[in-house]
Amino acid sequence: MLRSLLSAHGANPEMITVFIDGYFEEPLEVTKLFGLRGIQHTPIGVKNARISQHYKASLTATFNIFPNAKYVIIVEEDLDVSPDFFSYFSQTKRLLEEDETLYCISAWNDQGYEHTSSDPSLLYRVETMPGLGWILKRSLYKDELESKWPTPEKMWDWDMWMRLPEVRKGRECVIPDVSRTYHFGASGLNMNSYFQDVYFKKHSFNTLPYVKLKHVDSINKNSYEELIVDMIKRGLVLDHSKSPCEENFIPDKKVKFAFTHNIHYINFIFFSNIFNYYG
Repeated sequence: MLRSLLSAHGANPEMITVFIDGYFEEPLEVTKLFGLRGIQHTPIGVKNARISQHYKASLTATFNIFPNAKYVIIVEEDLDVSPDFFSYFSQTKRLLEEDETLYCISAWNDQGYEHTSSDPSLLYRVETMPGLGWILKRSLYKDELESKWPTPEKMWDWDMWMRLPEVRKGRECVIPDVSRTYHFGASGLNMNSYFQDVYFKKHSFNTLPYVKLKHVDSINKNSYEELIVDMIKRGLVLDHSKSPCEENFIPDKKVKFAFTHNIHYINFIFFSNIFNYYG
């Protein structure tokens, strides 16, 4: 992970901090080999609660170390990042200032498989907090999240907590069509090799060194709502007397533009339903 992070264009080692949950010398020595700041802290809680407290301690410490930073980018140790990882956030972070209905910007697309996602310049809004490489605004953490963070006795997943309606408050996150992170970890508290193979392994991952994102302003709420409504109006009404499993349920379209936008609209609805189910 550290190799890919430092290889991404725009990486600044002075701005990277590795937080280690416990006093383990091996990972601390690795941070030194890379010339990075490594911080160990005493574990609090067990299992999911311990991970949750690790995140809180790391976020609080980061904003204390960098008192002038308006944002922090969170990356777990089992992720590779794309060459344009920092460029992606550089092009999108202004949206967090311009649109109060946005909660975060993530480098990860939960439904971004190799057979569904192919346009690295395309962005979406989704009704969840994807994580897996994301940018958090200082004011959101300090004014809302930090004081309400789950306490050590609560066996909650921090990311599931952040997706609760009373925490998210109807806000949405920006994600790319093609993910800027790739999950390679096959073992952990909530991970095994089977889940890695069936879910993460086939995710699309951008390898281009620089991608200019398209229509970034269209991600602002009002513009995005207009875009979605326009897609719905121009969409093809499917024959619901047929089973969705039939090959011709979604007919072939000769007009590529219309087909592409219909598919993007279908993906958008799929995101919402999936995240509401799991969240």
